[in-house]
Amino acid sequence: MNDIGIEETIAQINSHVNKFQWMDFEVHQYHDEHLQIHGGIDLLEKPDIRIIFSGVFFAATPFEWKTETSADSLVLVQGDEARELNLRYQVVEGIYIFKFIAEDYPKDFGCYIGAEKIWFDRSV
Repeated sequence: MNDIGIEETIAQINSHVNKFQWMDFEVHQYHDEHLQIHGGIDLLEKPDIRIIFSGVFFAATPFEWKTETSADSLVLVQGDEARELNLRYQVVEGIYIFKFIAEDYPKDFGCYIGAEKIWFDRSV
């Protein structure tokens, strides 16, 4: 997956999430370098989106968080923030750092995932 594919996937995820009044997220499963994040209005019923990261290098996140859907809830970390996280977690080449913006946390907080690829399913 290249930078353009990653950015397009993130834009599609944000577009889908922005259709909801709010969204809760949870770490659903980690197995064999694949991390599944579920998002939805009522996660006990069924998720409205499933986001899968593959080739996961690290994750620094609570297991559950809420997101304000009027703005992007997922971004690709770049610039100084990416350099700082690359040094902190000794990130290897080919790993992208993704950041979920969590509501009710300090502005400099993020739910970080370092992985090679990302994809998603709507209304799973």
